[in-house]
Amino acid sequence: MNRYRMNLYLSKLLLLAMILLLATTPLAAQVAESKPVPGEGAAGQWLGALDVGPTKLRLGLNVEKTSDGGLSAILDSIDQGAKIPVDTVVFERGILRLGLKAIGAAYEGTMNADGSALQGEWSQGGRKLPLTFQRQEKAFALNRPQLPKGPFPYESREVTFTSGAGNVRLAGTLLLPEGKGPFPAVALVTGSGPQDRDETLMSHKPFLVIADALARRGIASLRWDDRGTGKSTGDHMGSTMDDFAADARAAVAFLRSNPAVDGSAVGIVGHSEGGLIAPMVASADKSVAFLVLLAPPGEPLRSLLIRQPRALYRLQGLDEKLIDRAMAAQAEDLELIADPSIPVDRLQEKLRALAESHRKQFTAEERAQLQIDANAIEQAIRVSTTVWFRSLIRQDPAVYLRNVKIQVLALFGEKDFQVDPQVNAEAVRAALAAAGNPDHEVRSLTGLNHLFQHAGTGSIEEYATIEETFAPEALVAIGDWIVARFPKRADTPASKAQL
Repeated sequence: MNRYRMNLYLSKLLLLAMILLLATTPLAAQVAESKPVPGEGAAGQWLGALDVGPTKLRLGLNVEKTSDGGLSAILDSIDQGAKIPVDTVVFERGILRLGLKAIGAAYEGTMNADGSALQGEWSQGGRKLPLTFQRQEKAFALNRPQLPKGPFPYESREVTFTSGAGNVRLAGTLLLPEGKGPFPAVALVTGSGPQDRDETLMSHKPFLVIADALARRGIASLRWDDRGTGKSTGDHMGSTMDDFAADARAAVAFLRSNPAVDGSAVGIVGHSEGGLIAPMVASADKSVAFLVLLAPPGEPLRSLLIRQPRALYRLQGLDEKLIDRAMAAQAEDLELIADPSIPVDRLQEKLRALAESHRKQFTAEERAQLQIDANAIEQAIRVSTTVWFRSLIRQDPAVYLRNVKIQVLALFGEKDFQVDPQVNAEAVRAALAAAGNPDHEVRSLTGLNHLFQHAGTGSIEEYATIEETFAPEALVAIGDWIVARFPKRADTPASKAQL
């Protein structure tokens, strides 16, 4: 069982787990050219790059003085979009020592003569890697030019609503366009893993960008922190797909109850896993007026989770026969995980035994090519045996899509290798046709990846380095499609220009 099985579809979730293991999730990023500045003591902003083989991970380190004269620190894994607390910060005789219990890592670096650099070693998972931090004038930040900037031509409200599944309180943001209304509206459903209301990933905030663009075109929206995330209560990993569908139903009901919203024009925009949840809701809740599905799975999830790593290994140039053997091993694991009759403890035992058996089937060289790591295997086992993942893997989107007769727009990125655009677009199209759906459109957008960014290869390694958050033509496509069906407000040239 290897880490790719999870991190392709559940990239954000596992990216937060262990920095060193990101060698198996290459987020290749060129270390920004920066001029170190001299200084005294360890307090300050630092920037380094950890070379983990196929990529370099940019790490920011913010060290501050505490009121008692000590030091505290936060490590910013820039390309992962993860901020990790540092438990131990000691600076003595020119040597800085850090301990990070959450990821089982440590760092020790010696400061140079002018205080502009710390040269040392990063330790994690039994490996030691050289790591140099350079002092910066200010904290490094990724450039995200599409993040909305005020003043805003719409109203933004912090809201809460309650899901019927487990009485979970969900916290979110409601955007209401300028004008009298009532307005068409959308509930924005995030992709896999515990995500905040903006679907933040590597400093990108695609749902914020989408909500802003829609509000400028007279479309209200509600986005919320997933259960167990941000300001929302609940347990994400202990929840099922039905629970998440209940959350989305509650969001639709919340929108319909607002007098500024046209209750007959409330739809769902779902990305990735959210593109599965949306038809789950619409197939049972007739109050949903339309769906916009962004990179939705159309094939059964077990098939999709085999297709993802195969595509990645091909992108890396691995031998096709080696890929076939690896995928056969993975299929065994997924079959076990999908079996609801196996208790969690027993399932974990079986998966560990299978992992050991699979390890013996590959040479050391082959394991290196497949990037199989004992720590990553254990991490993947823990995630794959959660209530959430076992519920996810048993899903077949066609079951719900065949019952959806409302208006549907499904968009795919031509260079998406997490949700294969050809296979899944055809599956979505076929299921909607089987439903006798009279108004559905399935499109593949040229040059876009799973996040709807303009991309080179479409691989995960590009997500952080691409400055664009969401392709303008995708924003226009979504807005045009909704406005054409619910023309409640003039679609002015000025509003389009904001996209």
